[in-house]
Amino acid sequence: MIRALIHGFCFLLTKVMTILYLPKLLYYKCVSPKRCPPVSDPIYFLPATKLAARIRTGEVSSARTVEAYINRIKEVNPVLNAVVEERFDAALEEARLVDAYVARGEMSVQKIGEKYPLLGVPITIKEVVAVAGMSQNGGYKGNGPIRRADKDADCVAQLKSAGVIILLVSNTPELCYNWETFNHVTGRTLNPYDTRRTCGGSSGGEAVLLASCASVIGVGSDVVGSLRLPPTFCGIYGHKPSPQLISTIGHLPPCTDEELYKFVFSFGPMTRYAVDLPILTNIMAKPNMRQSANLLQEVDPQTINVYYMESSGEFVTDKVNEDIVNAIRKVIRRLKISGIFTKKIQLEEMSDSLDLTFLFLLNIKTLEHAFSYGKSFCLEVIKTLFCMGSVIPNAFFYACVKVMFKWFSSDERNQRNMKLVADFREKFINILGDDGVFIYPAFPATAHFHDQIYSKFLNTAYLGIFNVLGFPVTICPLGVDTKGLPIGIQVVAKPFNDKLCFAMAKELEKNFGGWTPPPYTKQIHNI
Repeated sequence: MIRALIHGFCFLLTKVMTILYLPKLLYYKCVSPKRCPPVSDPIYFLPATKLAARIRTGEVSSARTVEAYINRIKEVNPVLNAVVEERFDAALEEARLVDAYVARGEMSVQKIGEKYPLLGVPITIKEVVAVAGMSQNGGYKGNGPIRRADKDADCVAQLKSAGVIILLVSNTPELCYNWETFNHVTGRTLNPYDTRRTCGGSSGGEAVLLASCASVIGVGSDVVGSLRLPPTFCGIYGHKPSPQLISTIGHLPPCTDEELYKFVFSFGPMTRYAVDLPILTNIMAKPNMRQSANLLQEVDPQTINVYYMESSGEFVTDKVNEDIVNAIRKVIRRLKISGIFTKKIQLEEMSDSLDLTFLFLLNIKTLEHAFSYGKSFCLEVIKTLFCMGSVIPNAFFYACVKVMFKWFSSDERNQRNMKLVADFREKFINILGDDGVFIYPAFPATAHFHDQIYSKFLNTAYLGIFNVLGFPVTICPLGVDTKGLPIGIQVVAKPFNDKLCFAMAKELEKNFGGWTPPPYTKQIHNI
């Protein structure tokens, strides 16, 4: 009875928000999207692994590579607004030092590749991931000075040790509490495929830079799809790794010692090419986890069993649109032709994704929210009612729900929900086994217009369910829909079988082309 009332309320809320949003929807449909300048340098079409190989042989200089990406960032950022703070001068100086080191020949090319696998390759980092000395404010508009990271996040330090050169930190929603990249400090980040539409969140700045050829590899974070919705809407790759495969020290809001949060939250790689996923994940992984995860192992796609569903079947979420369903069916047909085992399954528990995901997440007691930094709950409610609030709506709604959940939740109800999640996890792991992956929609539709998420937020259950289950997931782009917007699907494996996700991502890239440049960007053949 209670569940029916909650679902009824959620369904009604989305309909009310849809009606309230109509004037803004009409506005976006009447205006024309902005366009980025065309790509002018073929170096943008080299994966990071190829760039690294050419830099360490001296075939391509790191300085030329870094300068090219800086120039591209300067071209696209006035249109897309993805950059929070840059370090271009320092990056160029580091690139020149790399070139001088390679030129001295003190170490063989092979040994350089082993010790510094991404030497001289530029990278961009989500602003909430700590980069020493750089902004780590999370789009939060407080009264004090902008917060800066006093040291690198663990995974950032490991990336630096592998030779990457950090160009900038990219935009996020306020404290990451939104699936729309907007805050009151940096503003709104726009989708390069249609600037009237969202790039998703919270790793939206990273996804936009990658999709527009302004970055080749990046780092994001994920608690309810933040590493996956932006890649879905921007046509790139994003990987949510197995729980605690990558250290989460150095995030804002911080990842506490609470076991539930450590289980659902992760840092992860974002790339334009599938081939870069394994090496980037391996570098970011905890050193003591690399051997057991065997992330660099090449897996023959013919040995993988593929299971799939086309929708969750939950009535409170939107129906999966025809373009996405057709894309999944094309994938299955192609895999069957290749001799790969495929099977459509029906997991009834997926229709409970909304309950299992959000009740689980609300059990995380120490997760910071908009009222954790001294703002008055009652005062913000009153200010928001008069459209004067200083907190963005999603962060405000989450904080309100978090406060109210403490009032109405009971230990018995929470324990019951946790048991449902544990039982589903065990059932799912048994289905996948050691050689299975699961293909599933990431979202019922392609990128919607800005702020439309407030009427579509229930659809994020397609993403969040895999956080609470603790499964690794890779977003794989499959071209564009009839409107020219990217289509992405999730490839899921059992915990610490991330390498199966990578193998399937490479197989799908080979068959479907992977990242598709935005329609206003000219394609230039690889050099």
